[in-house]
Amino acid sequence: VDNTFFMKEDTFRANVNMVNITIGNKEFTKDTNKVVISAEGYKDLVLEVGKDYKKVAIHTKHTGGTATCTKKAVCDFCGEEYGECASHNYGDEYESDGSYHWKKCQNEGCDTTTEKEAHKGGEATTTKRAVCEVCGAEYGDLKQKDPKPADKTTESKKDDTKPAEKPDKKTVKAKKVVVNKKRIVLKKGKKVKLKAKLKPANATEKVTFKSSNKKVAKVTKNGVVKAVKKGKCKITVKTASGKKAVVKVTVK
Repeated sequence: VDNTFFMKEDTFRANVNMVNITIGNKEFTKDTNKVVISAEGYKDLVLEVGKDYKKVAIHTKHTGGTATCTKKAVCDFCGEEYGECASHNYGDEYESDGSYHWKKCQNEGCDTTTEKEAHKGGEATTTKRAVCEVCGAEYGDLKQKDPKPADKTTESKKDDTKPAEKPDKKTVKAKKVVVNKKRIVLKKGKKVKLKAKLKPANATEKVTFKSSNKKVAKVTKNGVVKAVKKGKCKITVKTASGKKAVVKVTVK
């Protein structure tokens, strides 16, 4: 500014007879140019000045820039951050440990996670831990075997004699489980049946069907998938010995 100013009773005054105030010494080349007036103890005043030096507006509405989940948008005109941060993108995948599961933001440079929730659902057996109905991870302990009843002794020899037990048929484990579909797209309320095939063909293991998100799609024990609401999830088809296949589900 060409002249020295001081503030008195909310009025700018100059120490000489003032007709014009000159700001800067460069020519404007754009239709709208940025002029910043700074004063100690005050917020900068940003003006939008026309190429003709006459059209002046106080810059109050920020424009441009893209917000992320970790940083606000930056105004293309004045370079100031504005607005709110974007939402986190947690996706459909869960991370888990032995007791809890959670989701992590998929956006680059963001490590934010959802609150940890305890695993739930599923039923443990003597050979397999329970499988969480939300994230599909195994958790907890194996079911304890029932204690064998104590031998009963009687004076009669006939009572001491026990009939021979029939041997159980041996289970043939599967080396691989194959599903007739790898990806399915359904409309809300529609159903489709998944068919699982074990290899080798003489495998006798049972398979289970689990949905990663029952709010998006449910699946029965026989493999019938029903679309519940718009979203994505996964159906895991698994044998008792741990062989599994995954079907991706999209509900429109």
